[in-house]
Amino acid sequence: SPSAAWASADAALARVRAGVDATGDVVNQALARLATAVVGEALGAPNAADRRAEADARLGALGLHDTAWRRAFALGLGLAPA
Repeated sequence: SPSAAWASADAALARVRAGVDATGDVVNQALARLATAVVGEALGAPNAADRRAEADARLGALGLHDTAWRRAFALGLGLAPA
């Protein structure tokens, strides 16, 4: 089910976020939030809009509004044509 898929993905992404948060690398922290948002949107997570807003705010603070990582994550999930 989509909710089970999201729960599993979110648990894995939480480990990623914890790992990058421990490094203090703000770029990778923002990208981990973006990955979470993209996956959440793809899997219909109930908090997908909030996840996107957090990612966008972090990326914006770094001047990375138009990062190519958005497309890379979408390609990786098969959400965009190559």
